Formats: sequence, structure tokens, C-alpha cells
Amino acid sequence: MHEKSTNKQIESPTSSRCEQAVRLLKENIADIPNVKSWAREAGVSREWLYKNMNKMHGEPPKMIVRNVRYKKVIQLIKRYGLEAASYRVAVGAGHRDASALSKFLSSHFDTNFTRLKDEILKNGRM
Repeated sequence: MHEKSTNKQIESPTSSRCEQAVRLLKENIADIPNVKSWAREAGVSREWLYKNMNKMHGEPPKMIVRNVRYKKVIQLIKRYGLEAASYRVAVGAGHRDASALSKFLSSHFDTNFTRLKDEILKNGRM
């Protein structure tokens, strides 16, 4: 019996479910405040999310949520351009208000809304 060898990797049910969970997070980041909510929305346990996101993406779900939220902030600034207001962007990215966005940006990305907006609009960053 001769087996045909292919370079195409077969997608496992776990990797497929991980990708669905990440897609769900990206599409609904404004309504998913934390990992617990993400797990609930994805129909999995927090433990499953931690185990499998670490395995599939090389980082814990908390970091994935943080990075998806940051990318959403950038996307909204680009979309609204000069009209991008911190409250509007904050809410669109899942923060309760501009103050929460400010804390998020300064704590995790060493920037603030005004600096990030200026950098994106002037330099076309990201």
C-alpha cells in the first residue's frame, strides 16, 4: 500500500474551532470585554481557550484580546480620519469610555490616543 504524500497540512477540528473563535472575537470585539466573555460567546470553556490559543497562536487569549482591540482602535482611527474622536473610537473598540481607552493605550502600548492618531494619520502607520 502506497500513501500519497502532500505538503498540504490537514486542518484539525481544534485549529478550525480556534480560527472560528478568533474570527468571532474580531467581528464582535466591541461586545467582548474579556476572555471569559469571549469563551462564552465562542461556546468553549476558558480553559479550552487558554490551552488551545497558546498551542495554535503562541500566546494566551488575554494577549489575543488585547491585540485585536488595539488593531480595532487603529482601524477606527483610519476609518474616521481627522473626525476620529477618542470616545467614538473607545466605544467602537469595546472600551466603556475615552478614559478606559487612554488607560489601555498607556498601560499596554506606551502611547495615548492623540499621539497614536497623529502617528497613524501623518505617517500612515499600520
